[in-house]
Amino acid sequence: MDSNEKIMNTLLEGLELYRKKEYMQAKMVWEALLAVVPHDFNVLHFMGMACFNLGQLDKAIAFMDKAIAINPNIPEIYNHRGSVLQELKHFEAAIASHNRALELKPDMVAAYTNRGNAFQQLKQFEAAVDSHDQALAFQPDFLPAQLNRKASLQAFQQAIYQRADKKVIAYWDTELGISHKPRVGLFWNPQGNLALSDWIIHLPTHLQYIFLQEHLSEADQATLNAYPELLFYPRSVHSVGDREALCELVDLIISNDMLTIHFSKILEKPLWLVLSPSDFDWKTGWTRYYERYHLPYHVKLYPVAQQEDWGHVLAGMASDLERCNQD
Repeated sequence: MDSNEKIMNTLLEGLELYRKKEYMQAKMVWEALLAVVPHDFNVLHFMGMACFNLGQLDKAIAFMDKAIAINPNIPEIYNHRGSVLQELKHFEAAIASHNRALELKPDMVAAYTNRGNAFQQLKQFEAAVDSHDQALAFQPDFLPAQLNRKASLQAFQQAIYQRADKKVIAYWDTELGISHKPRVGLFWNPQGNLALSDWIIHLPTHLQYIFLQEHLSEADQATLNAYPELLFYPRSVHSVGDREALCELVDLIISNDMLTIHFSKILEKPLWLVLSPSDFDWKTGWTRYYERYHLPYHVKLYPVAQQEDWGHVLAGMASDLERCNQD
């Protein structure tokens, strides 16, 4: 038996122990092997994994960093390194490590899910849900992504409802006054491809509109000033809690911002999304789009195939709004 064969057999011996969760014994086998091949990527990687499972986190990072210095193009080690960094509570560094894994292997579902867990620890719940969604887009039955996505969404829901205080909701209910019209909340991202001034001319006048965007561009501010009887803009909104309370009071949300998808799920509010050509991949089709974002039944898409189709799509949305008072 030549030396290479002996090294491989010793490596496999350690792996067998590792699979049996005999991490200390596996580490001892690989540690002896390092004396023979101190610069072997696989041995260093496996030593890092053994140390990780033994709770020796700093050593795990040190071994993995040595392995990466030898071969920086193996996605799995970046994903494992990210998991160790999460245990060390270095969540931003963990996300960077998972991102590197995904750069090297864009369909690595475990890296998407692990990154989602790191986002959740940073209380970036929307990013967490989206990362789990990306895992499920590649593997819909991947159980860790399903479970962690649910946990992230529940955490997001809890955070929002803590902010939407009942007293704040009651305050804004009084401010809005009694209305016999359906209330429509407009959450308009000024960075989108469609200006508010282009869309506002299509709004039917029999509804009560509440503008929910906090930061306005000069153009949008001018548009709001031009339609004071049509749009209610709560200028005293200073916190997310105020805006979430207002969202509790509307019957429908219309937006051009993809981030409102997760928010709509939590509040169980009907959401109409106006999607630009850059937002919507027509090659995937509607079915895959719904599957990708796990859209609930109350989300309705208004995708625009070409930039010049805005008028046609907005006229169709206006026609749907006309029927709101009748439904």
